[in-house]
Amino acid sequence: MLSSDEPDTFQAHQRLLDLNGVLLWPSVFRPVVFTRTRPLIRGSDPENLHLTLIFRGRLDGGFGRTSIDVGANEISVIDSSTPFSIRACGGHVEQHGIGLEVPRARLPLPRSWWAGSPERSSPPPPATGR
Repeated sequence: MLSSDEPDTFQAHQRLLDLNGVLLWPSVFRPVVFTRTRPLIRGSDPENLHLTLIFRGRLDGGFGRTSIDVGANEISVIDSSTPFSIRACGGHVEQHGIGLEVPRARLPLPRSWWAGSPERSSPPPPATGR
């Protein structure tokens, strides 16, 4: 769900590229709040991890007791199964970023790496097996 303090002037530009089940979407948009609630998750959960690289602007918000504050040239990781409220902020500055939606089943990461951890500053543990 998206909401804006200025719905009458809100603008966004986004392109969605499907790369064999992995979605890549570069975007430019005005400040907005992205919210994912438990009812939305119950209604539809793609079980993805969403990685966002911010080029311009800032993301802040929370996942339960965990909070994030991500700026330019930083990455956040969001689990589609976790309720959240993330604000893309920066005054009236357009936000520039690129998102990558990856099905969790396709990533050889233990649940402890992504569960409840919307941001990682260290690389994931090495994958085992093939």
